[in-house]
Amino acid sequence: MIEIENIQEIGAGTAIVGLLIAFMLYNKINKIEIGNPIVADITQQIQNGAMAFLNAEYRYLAIFIAVV
Repeated sequence: MIEIENIQEIGAGTAIVGLLIAFMLYNKINKIEIGNPIVADITQQIQNGAMAFLNAEYRYLAIFIAVV
């Protein structure tokens, strides 16, 4: 049975396992070579759009944090 005293260790262990899985998937995806130039161009456009979205999101988040 899970004791309430162990809940922090369970949470930390689960977080570490999740980070390890994310790191492994990140490395696996980055090793994929894109041979088709059209696919490479689409991939680059998606990455640029995602970064533009994140920059706008961080800007709004910074304003929110400054106000709060």
